[in-house]
Amino acid sequence: MINYPEYNLSAQFMTDDNGKYLLHDKNGKLVYLGQCSGPNETIFDLSYTQAVSLWLNTVKYALSSQPGIVDGIFADRGSTNISQYQKCFNITDEKVQTWNQGHVSMLQQAQKLITSLNKERGILIA
Repeated sequence: MINYPEYNLSAQFMTDDNGKYLLHDKNGKLVYLGQCSGPNETIFDLSYTQAVSLWLNTVKYALSSQPGIVDGIFADRGSTNISQYQKCFNITDEKVQTWNQGHVSMLQQAQKLITSLNKERGILIA
């Protein structure tokens, strides 16, 4: 859920449109996890299906580009419910609800994808 800039996926989120698929507050400013706790990195806006698709495509690539090398995924802060950060992130109730729904859906889809690509050992740690 955290947009670590050292990963290739980060470049797909940081585009000319001010990181449309990164989480923004009520005023349109990028949200940083460090505003509350943790590393001072931006966060994927999982209320967008496109953001979920970008993340899932990265999982698919990691698992299928060299079969057997990667057999699972660790989703950093995968167990996060964004409600706990709502006040310090300054986001709406609607954004909390749609982000949480996208987050759960993403993890469920990831588990299905991992299982389908690695039937013997595929795991998702969230």
